[in-house]
Amino acid sequence: MSDSLAPNPSSEAHLLRAVVDTAVDGVILIDADGRVLMFNPACERLFGYVAAEVLGQNVKMLMPQRYSAEHDGYLASYARSSVKKIIGIGREVVGQRKDGSTFPMDLSVGEARENGKPIFVGIIHDLTERERSEREVRETAARLKALVETAVDGVIMIDAVGEVLMFNPACEKLFGYSAGEVIGRNVKMLMPAPYRDEHDHYLDNFHRTGVKKIIGSGREVTGRRRDGTTFPMGLSVGEARQEGQSIFVGIIHDLTERARAEQAVRDSERSFRLLVEGVTDYAIYMLDLEGRVTSWNSGAQRIKQFSAAEILGRHFREFYSEEERLDGEPERNLEAVRREGRYEAESWRVRKDGSQFWANVVIDPIRNEQGLLLGYAKITRDITERRRAEQVIREAGVRINTLVETAVDGVTMIDARGHIQTFNPACEKLFGYGASEVVGQNVKMLMPAPYRNEHDQYLGNYQSTAERKIIGIGREVKGQRKDGTIFPMDLSVGEAKQDGESVFVGIIHDLTERKHTEEQLIQAQKMEAVGQLSGGIAHDFNNLLTVIVGNAEFLSEELKSRYDLQKLADTIVQAGERGAELTQRLLAYGRRQTLNPVDIDCNNLVSGMRKLMQRTLSEEIEIRVTLDPDLEAAFADAGQLENAILNLAINAKDAMPNGGTISISTANMNLDERYHEQHPEVHPGHYVMIAITDDGHGMPAEVLNRVFEPFYTTKEVGKGSGLGLSMVYGFVKQSNGHVAIYSEPGLGTTVRIYLPSTSMPATKSPRLVPEIPAAQFGVETVLVAEDDPFVRAYAVTCLESFGYRVIEAVDGRDALNKLAGGASADLLFTDVVMPGGINGWELAETARRMLPELKVLLTSGYALEALAERGRLPAGAGVLNKPYRKADLAKRVREALAPAGV
Repeated sequence: MSDSLAPNPSSEAHLLRAVVDTAVDGVILIDADGRVLMFNPACERLFGYVAAEVLGQNVKMLMPQRYSAEHDGYLASYARSSVKKIIGIGREVVGQRKDGSTFPMDLSVGEARENGKPIFVGIIHDLTERERSEREVRETAARLKALVETAVDGVIMIDAVGEVLMFNPACEKLFGYSAGEVIGRNVKMLMPAPYRDEHDHYLDNFHRTGVKKIIGSGREVTGRRRDGTTFPMGLSVGEARQEGQSIFVGIIHDLTERARAEQAVRDSERSFRLLVEGVTDYAIYMLDLEGRVTSWNSGAQRIKQFSAAEILGRHFREFYSEEERLDGEPERNLEAVRREGRYEAESWRVRKDGSQFWANVVIDPIRNEQGLLLGYAKITRDITERRRAEQVIREAGVRINTLVETAVDGVTMIDARGHIQTFNPACEKLFGYGASEVVGQNVKMLMPAPYRNEHDQYLGNYQSTAERKIIGIGREVKGQRKDGTIFPMDLSVGEAKQDGESVFVGIIHDLTERKHTEEQLIQAQKMEAVGQLSGGIAHDFNNLLTVIVGNAEFLSEELKSRYDLQKLADTIVQAGERGAELTQRLLAYGRRQTLNPVDIDCNNLVSGMRKLMQRTLSEEIEIRVTLDPDLEAAFADAGQLENAILNLAINAKDAMPNGGTISISTANMNLDERYHEQHPEVHPGHYVMIAITDDGHGMPAEVLNRVFEPFYTTKEVGKGSGLGLSMVYGFVKQSNGHVAIYSEPGLGTTVRIYLPSTSMPATKSPRLVPEIPAAQFGVETVLVAEDDPFVRAYAVTCLESFGYRVIEAVDGRDALNKLAGGASADLLFTDVVMPGGINGWELAETARRMLPELKVLLTSGYALEALAERGRLPAGAGVLNKPYRKADLAKRVREALAPAGV
């Protein structure tokens, strides 16, 4: 061999290097210790390392943990025993990339010698894509298998000669064979004659000529089950090639249910025809496109009186009145069906004999499968009786609604969940809510605790156990108004059914006035009992005092020579006399004192006492007297009346330690039936009233409720016996009169004594209702501000009866809110003392700033004359003292609304 043809080691190495560097698979070279000697670009792509990071490192860095742990042992074993596990062959292993992820690879390892030592060359082929493809093939196969296995329709595969290759579960259900019984056998076993006899001929003809009868399409055939029964089925067949041979896949759909449904439709149509013909309560018939009758059932003959022979072929306008026919009503109805798809109405229709009946009429279009209009179906029902019944129900409903709306007591209805359905005007007045605020809300909003907390539990318990606590009966409970105030009420509840569910109707009667009356009666009975007890004790005590004082006087006479002992006896006499005064007051309270009633001119009596009181009281006390010039005579004991007035004046002085004004006024008063309803112990009739008013510190409610009790006093020990007001109370009651006290902290006190007038004895209890002249009526708007619900209701009722429009407010703040909300009024009629932080004159001043033309009329149980004198009465405001009668209210409202100067 010439030198030119001799191998060039350098050139061969260069070519070998080029092969390694351009190889698609990874090429790696390691020494006997496992250190990497070469790492080609394909390895760099596979493992994510550059060659410089790997060369000189142990090849274990390219292996996951399980291979890395075995590698050194494997190399050492090979060096000792030369036993090869991978060298000279190849196998599938796992490599680990720089980022820690692993991948499958095929590794082939060869061995060479260098300087007498082994070196190993590894060829690495990435199997990631192959595994992905294999996985996809497996998944596709699994999906196809799942599809076939779970298919509702049968799937069968046969070969070119008709042997069954696949038989899915749906086929097993359809034919009654298991797959093992069918696979490998000829498909003809699933066919009845004549399909079985034709099958081989059909297959042979297809293979020879390629003529298809069912392949690539589908048709309805008959299958044969294992038990020999046959069934209709839809069979579609497709052809495929497998190893050069035809295979056929058949999809089998059981048509048994469809055939059954089709038969059911035929049966249904026959039954429907019989049904329609047999219906007598409905006229059911058909019309052609022009409106001529084409069918007629027995119900139509009964309702409209035409036989089928009489009406078939005639136009349905025969059933309309002459006016409707001339107006084109029948044609408009058919046009409505064509336009809107249906016509339905209730109106009068005409029978054959000319009589009319109220009918419910429905006309529907009849269309074919393509939507083409073929005619009309018409159903007519005679609902004359139903209309008459509905009219009766409507009228009854109106009467019931009128009854509920005008009822004095509250009527409310709730559903089974406690939601309010009905809330009548009386309820609105009772609770202060409008119906729109309450309807749909839970009834608990009208209850205070603990009723609110118990309500849901009670309803649930009743629905589960039917145990009644209030339903079907009644009891006294508490209600809560919109403003948070609570009032007593009598609640009776009844249960009814509405749409299959329970509803509950509650009748609510306000017990506030009755409770108020009961409290007054209890108080009067208590005072009566205390008076009887006090009088009895005083009477017996007087007997004891007679003995004590008499014997003490006798001792005093006998002990003149013993001054020291006589002084003791005189002291006993003085103490007895003081005891006698005390018992006299107790007798006065118990109404057992001896009275000498006469006709009294109270004006003269008060005028005569003025100087006495001025001398008796402090110089810092000013006494003002206002007397009614037309005052009638009172019938009472003049001396006891003087004592009562003096007692009240002394109490008034004590309430003004720094001085002040005592006002005494007289007036004729008529206490009417309404006043009697509020104070049952007072007989209606004419009275003479004497009012004593101070501008002292006033009394809180808890003191005011006990002022007439004997021995009750707020004065320091030794400064009052607590019998002054008790004596006044007893004297007035014994005189068939009445005493009322009004007081508020910071506003002073007014005590009014009512004594029977001699012009008409109060004991006859006359009912005096004076006529109110029409001139005192009006149409203006009056804003009434009064915290007492009974007084407010009385004032509102009176003003509305006079023709005025009334706006109600429960206190000063509520009145201002109504004005700020846009309400307008011509007159403000307000109580002076009200809760809520705004009194009557403050309300008047603020309201006048909002409505400068607003007129003001004040009312109170206090002496308003005294307030006016102290500069607390708004300019131009009128005054009406409580209690007032209807005629007084009419007169003062009209006067307040009169133009200035009139």
